[in-house]
Amino acid sequence: MKIQYLIKVVLSVILIIKFLPSQAQTCIVLVKRYNDIFIAADSRQTIVSSKVVNGKIIQKTIQSITCKIKNFKNIYFAISGEGQDTIYQLAEKSCRLSKNIYESSKKFKSYLMPFLKDNLIEMKQKNKPFFEQHFKSRAITKIAFFGFENKKPYTINMVFFLKKSVYDPIDIDCNILPNSILNNGDYQMYVLGKRDLIDALPKLFTDTLMSYKDLSKSLRYLIRLEMNKYPSEISEPIDILNITEDGVNWISKKELCN
Repeated sequence: MKIQYLIKVVLSVILIIKFLPSQAQTCIVLVKRYNDIFIAADSRQTIVSSKVVNGKIIQKTIQSITCKIKNFKNIYFAISGEGQDTIYQLAEKSCRLSKNIYESSKKFKSYLMPFLKDNLIEMKQKNKPFFEQHFKSRAITKIAFFGFENKKPYTINMVFFLKKSVYDPIDIDCNILPNSILNNGDYQMYVLGKRDLIDALPKLFTDTLMSYKDLSKSLRYLIRLEMNKYPSEISEPIDILNITEDGVNWISKKELCN
């Protein structure tokens, strides 16, 4: 069954969905299958700063193009959420000082938790209205570590969030989706950032998209689906990386992705 036909099947479902606001201004799709890993990411980076003037929150938005798929040697990672530049540096440091993906994730958590807490406490003290508005959903940041180890695809996905509401003292927690062993034909899909429409797709449709040998068209479709809803937050070009036991293959990438 062709992707074009499947898209027509679900259009009526998509059009009647009541969309909910989402915080993360990106869309990254990571797929692990029995024998490979695919990851695709949009290119827009959005930095929001704010100040309070006469009791109102005034926001300034700066946008640029960036590569969201990073690595240190054979350990790859991608991030959505707050403070991406500093968090990328902490993720790279974690990989540099570790022997494998699991160890990298443990070091990263130990580095990131105090960093987030200190910065969020300072943000709340300096600009409480912005903090309460920006973190109402309690989501802070997500990261995926991935690569090949022992001739198998290996992924660890981490979600950092406020344990309580924005009106309570700041306390940060982390949920971890550990690596799992997949059978031939099985897959895991993990989305960082905007995911409203992707989540709304019928499972049969998503399963069919994930069954193709070359997932690049499927991943482009999923990211463009979110891009159509959030054109000011998600943008082309879409970088796509495939990792197998044989090595790394950039299906499409910008010059920034080196």
